[in-house]
Amino acid sequence: MVLFVIVLSTMINSSNDLKQTQIIISRFKSIKEWSCDLEDEDRVLRIISTREISSTLIEEFRKAEVSTQIMAVFKKKAS
Repeated sequence: MVLFVIVLSTMINSSNDLKQTQIIISRFKSIKEWSCDLEDEDRVLRIISTREISSTLIEEFRKAEVSTQIMAVFKKKAS
């Protein structure tokens, strides 16, 4: 199985932003895991998905007024 690793720069600054992120991510059945590094200046959000959903994710974050930008998308083989 091929997985997609989607790395986003975000403006997640508050607990409300993080809750919004959780709500958005829960809408995608293809997302297997995710993490957000709030210590990093880019507030990096790393998502592992069974589908390439980066454009759809960006649109959902835009609707929720959480600024995001795609940093990278790459494929990896599941172990």
